[in-house]
Amino acid sequence: MRSFVATVSGLLFRMVVVMFGLILLVSLMFAILIGMLVWGMHYGWARLRGKPVTPFVFGMGTRTRWGQFKSTMKPKKHAPADDVTDVVSRPAG
Repeated sequence: MRSFVATVSGLLFRMVVVMFGLILLVSLMFAILIGMLVWGMHYGWARLRGKPVTPFVFGMGTRTRWGQFKSTMKPKKHAPADDVTDVVSRPAG
């Protein structure tokens, strides 16, 4: 009786794992199909308007971000050597 229960439970476990795998496969294939349809519509719309087909861009490259960061920084103004004052330290307390 134990071997029968072990066989049935093992078979059931394998069926569940295979079903999860098939669900994952079908969902990935569906996502790829939707992506291809969206890209096809984008391509067709660009060709219909006579524009070049441009790729989808998600975000900015590192050079663009660095350029934005650098352009927002204000250049530091260095004080002339005449304006520098030496400070004499004294003991705390």
